[in-house]
Amino acid sequence: MRRLSIAPACRLRAVLAFLLFVAASSGAATLAGAGPADGVPNVPPTVTVTNPLDNAEVQVPPNVLLGATAADSDGFVTKVEFFINFAKVGEATNSPFTVSWAPSAGGIYALEAQATDNLGATTISPEVLFTVTTTNGLLTASVTNPPASVNLATEGVADWVHWGLITESSFNRKSGIIPLLSNYTLVGFGPVYSYNDNPTGYTWTNGTPTASATDTTTGIYVVGTNNGFEVVAPADTATRTLKLYAGAYGARGKLRAHLSDYSTPIYTDTSIDYVGNGPGGVYTFIYAAATNGQTLRVRYTVDTNYDFFGNVTIQAATLTGGNLPPTTSITSPADNTSVLAPGSILIQANASDPDGTVAKVEFFQGATKLGEVTNSPYVFSWNSVPAGYYTLTTKATDNVGATFVSSPVNVFVGIGGGVLGGSQAAAPASVDLTSEGVLDWGHWGLINRDSFNHRSGAAEISTYTALGTNLVQRLTDSATSFLWNNGSPTAGPTNTTTGVYINGLTNGFRITVPADTTLRRLRVFAGVYAARGRFRATLNDFSAPPLLDTSLANFFGTSLSVYTIRFAAASAGQTLTVDYTADALFDADFGNVTLEAASLSQPVFGPFAVHSMAGTSSLSFPTDALSTYLVEFTDSLTPSNWQALTNIPGTGSLTNVIDPGSPGLDKRFYRIRLD
Repeated sequence: MRRLSIAPACRLRAVLAFLLFVAASSGAATLAGAGPADGVPNVPPTVTVTNPLDNAEVQVPPNVLLGATAADSDGFVTKVEFFINFAKVGEATNSPFTVSWAPSAGGIYALEAQATDNLGATTISPEVLFTVTTTNGLLTASVTNPPASVNLATEGVADWVHWGLITESSFNRKSGIIPLLSNYTLVGFGPVYSYNDNPTGYTWTNGTPTASATDTTTGIYVVGTNNGFEVVAPADTATRTLKLYAGAYGARGKLRAHLSDYSTPIYTDTSIDYVGNGPGGVYTFIYAAATNGQTLRVRYTVDTNYDFFGNVTIQAATLTGGNLPPTTSITSPADNTSVLAPGSILIQANASDPDGTVAKVEFFQGATKLGEVTNSPYVFSWNSVPAGYYTLTTKATDNVGATFVSSPVNVFVGIGGGVLGGSQAAAPASVDLTSEGVLDWGHWGLINRDSFNHRSGAAEISTYTALGTNLVQRLTDSATSFLWNNGSPTAGPTNTTTGVYINGLTNGFRITVPADTTLRRLRVFAGVYAARGRFRATLNDFSAPPLLDTSLANFFGTSLSVYTIRFAAASAGQTLTVDYTADALFDADFGNVTLEAASLSQPVFGPFAVHSMAGTSSLSFPTDALSTYLVEFTDSLTPSNWQALTNIPGTGSLTNVIDPGSPGLDKRFYRIRLD
């Protein structure tokens, strides 16, 4: 069919006439829309952003030139509008469609273009993300071969961190300060592994949770293209220096660093590139942001793999510059000092600031502030201290507000008259709780996590109280097997290897035992998995200093110990409390402490007899099989000079000890101690 042509003016009138409808009720006219007179639908325009490209970096000044291409297949484009983060920043009505845009600050921006055709149809382009950087800040970087040894305590004056000392979860940092450097964030996918053959050794003396290390060659790595690590450091208008120690194996690493306010161009480097192994590198960044409250973000990933196990590594980072924090430490009293109640404790501290002055030193007991001193000497007298266990720290503040908290010092203020001592040893392969726990015994986990068996008719040892928020679980593979024949509610299993455990740092168990003036012996069978245990025993009447042990640790597996405690309170009706918790985790997910059993008995101690025959002295005394006896001598009580004669394990029978060095002496004094 032939299509008639209409002059433009006539066509417009025809379109309007076609779309004009009169409402009979009111006589009002409504314009419904616009479209071709012959009923052919209008095709919307097309539009694509051409500048900047997706993921591009644009440096300003000068301004950013925003550009797009647009076309309309059945008409023409009347305008292209540009939107940054959904806000209109300009429009162009003629090709080439460009707009000059002046960003107010650096950052990541989302750009869209919207084209409109001659009939009002619109189309929005796909979003383009680009980064704007300015030149208002400072970021220079270099990479060099690392030295053979790095002292992190000396180099990281403001802060330092180290990864992988024991396992892939190990993270050590400078102690006492508010942390500045972050732990890593995993980029891409793991797992992360630890290793111990790095060419550079790392040393520190002021760390936490591990106080010191010497030339450790450990670190961490992750395998696979685009996988790696990100580390964050603080940034403001002050100039700082960050050093990152990194490496690669069978891969080329890619490092990307930028300030969070994008006040400098982004830094990238791919120079750490090894087909096999190599020494790695140390990246040195000198930087300052344009504004305060910013960060420097450093990302290090695998750019190219040459090996199935191609990976990137990080070991440590150090930070200097900006305002450096002060330092302080308690010089008196010494750690684990004991005084009688009511005590008077003179707390003495030193403090200094490397780039300013110390404004004040505050003295704390736990979270309670005792006082403060604003001038050297930094001394505080804490008087009339009641009986108790106390943890003392000092906090130094410098002239611009930076702070540093000292290492804690523990002080015991007691009434005296009690006994609390003990030892830790590897647990035996098998334990007969019936014969060992003459006064009482306890076992946990026989059937489920709530199972608690104890000596029938006795109730001296309490069941555990869980410390922490994690769930207590049952174990079935204890290294020690336990048996009994006088239990309740289960009369007597043979060689059970069950127990209970709890995951998580500072989580653990608490048990209690009655205490009076009678000397007793408590043995606790407890262990660790990929953790370090913290065993602490206290008497509630403060009649003896607490007993603390953190020697049980296993980096990768399970260890079980027996803690032997000898105790007596200063009066009747008291309590011995034992807390056993995880002091450190070497496996962040599964590190735990275990509790299997405990026994209570009374050690054999005396009576003692000294015999002299033909100028030779000998001692006889009864012993028990669970004690060790230290025999000492001195030739004078004023002054006394006690020396060890022998150390013998108990046998459960009468023991005789001969002193071969006594012939011809007029007198010699002896004493025997439970060791």
